[in-house]
Amino acid sequence: MSCQEIVVEAVTKQEPGRVFLQVIQPTGVDLQFIYRAALSIYWDPVETELQDRYQAESSPLASAGRIARTVREEYGMSLAPSPHLRYSGFDEATRARVAEALFPAPS
Repeated sequence: MSCQEIVVEAVTKQEPGRVFLQVIQPTGVDLQFIYRAALSIYWDPVETELQDRYQAESSPLASAGRIARTVREEYGMSLAPSPHLRYSGFDEATRARVAEALFPAPS
């Protein structure tokens, strides 16, 4: 794991279309301040989850993009998939689009 990445172990769809990410908290990075980006993303230290709590959006794709953007803007980091990444609550097409939003190919 690079010090510039937050490793994602699970991606879960929460109703009404929000996304929660179970992550491995990077050493020396306090994710509790992620809310400062003002994008309705919060850290749950008990569940080790980044949670999208934005109420007006019902799209998993927009939710995933909002989490990735918040991690990038607040911490200067990116998300990286765990080798054992699990998805829950997505059909195959939505899962693929969510994965692209969370883990964009390097340019």
